[in-house]
Amino acid sequence: MQRVLLVEDDAPFRRSLQSYLERSGYDVVSCATARRAIELHSRAPFDLAVIEYHLPDANGADLGRRLMLMRPDLRVVMISFYDYDLISREVRKAGVQGFLKKPFDPAEFDATLKMITNADSFHAHNAVPVLTVATDPLPVLSPSGGTL
Repeated sequence: MQRVLLVEDDAPFRRSLQSYLERSGYDVVSCATARRAIELHSRAPFDLAVIEYHLPDANGADLGRRLMLMRPDLRVVMISFYDYDLISREVRKAGVQGFLKKPFDPAEFDATLKMITNADSFHAHNAVPVLTVATDPLPVLSPSGGTL
């Protein structure tokens, strides 16, 4: 089971995304700040990080870079309401492997995670996969599995 670090400062969205990831079979630990993310990653490194670009205490691209210095094989997906064109230089420079513009579709999120975690098809020097999906935001899932 892959360990995922989810860094998102919007609490309702973080809870929804964490629930979705857990239901998809990931072992997820979430937090709202870069400082806490670094603490968690230093204690027990993660396989994958999903990071909001605009955090209250840091830039998500900088956080991704720092986490990858701690574990070079860490895969990072950046999520943001910002258009990729506005932040692409920072995201590429950080070495982030994927980017999703909020709101995004769960199927596109799944596809991005599978693409960057599949060792047979992933190449670190390829362009950052950018998915901008104009759909409803990730559904809020109820404990029974239905959509709220």
